[in-house]
Amino acid sequence: MKHGAVARRFFRARAASAAGHRRAGVGKLSRVDSGFFPIINTVPALDRAAVQEESLRIGPSAFPAATASHCSPLSPSPMKLVIVEDQPIIRESLRRICTGEFGHEVVGEAACAEDAVAVTLACKPEVVLLDVGLPDGSGLTVAARVQPALPTVRFLIMSGFVDDYTVYRAEKLGVHGFIDKNTSPSEALQSALTALAAGRTWFSPSVQAIRHTRHADPKSFAKVLSDTEQQVLALIGSGLDDDEIGRKFGITRATAQTHRSHILCKLAIKSTPKLVAFSIAHGFVRAGSP
Repeated sequence: MKHGAVARRFFRARAASAAGHRRAGVGKLSRVDSGFFPIINTVPALDRAAVQEESLRIGPSAFPAATASHCSPLSPSPMKLVIVEDQPIIRESLRRICTGEFGHEVVGEAACAEDAVAVTLACKPEVVLLDVGLPDGSGLTVAARVQPALPTVRFLIMSGFVDDYTVYRAEKLGVHGFIDKNTSPSEALQSALTALAAGRTWFSPSVQAIRHTRHADPKSFAKVLSDTEQQVLALIGSGLDDDEIGRKFGITRATAQTHRSHILCKLAIKSTPKLVAFSIAHGFVRAGSP
């Protein structure tokens, strides 16, 4: 049996397992990104056919265009990839698919954020397949640390975390693709790598739907909260009080209280419990962690 068929069977099994966990209500707040277990479904109800079409031909108006590449996944000169994924079985599946079926060269692998930065800087790949939820931090932080040294490297995010704040941070970083692992990840991976090899970008329909909704909302957090306020919101969602937030930022308790009051006012939220719920629903709790 081909590696791709094996991987697809594995993905379907993981998706079925994830559905069982969701029905049982297991680990919605503390689970790290296993790749196939969504935390909260925040995808709005849009015209999915239109979003699918848009995601397959997305251009620079939505996300920065990728650097052009003169190879294709099946060419004699494949792209050089680094795979960043903390689960060994998923990392192995990705390596086999990318090399055995798509014809790329995997030049490095990492299972945590610190190793990901070191491996990427050392191997200088063309594309990094980057998981978001890593044991020692966010994959998006890896991209932010690597970009200044290797500005031509393209980042393809692969995550089961498809929430508003994660998508927003990915957009700000200018990543070149975002695969929602909750929906046919092996097929999406082939489409995404083909697009990146041709100098295009590729984003799953669910990612496009979230982005569309946020851009259409004049009162979205991205438009009304400063970067500092977004960081404070993440800490509030994590359950920190004003004293703890003050110590995190090196500010006084009174200043932390002021930030909390401004956030409540700007988001038109009436209480801290509701603010915590907002933080969780929009992905600030996990994405805001170190």
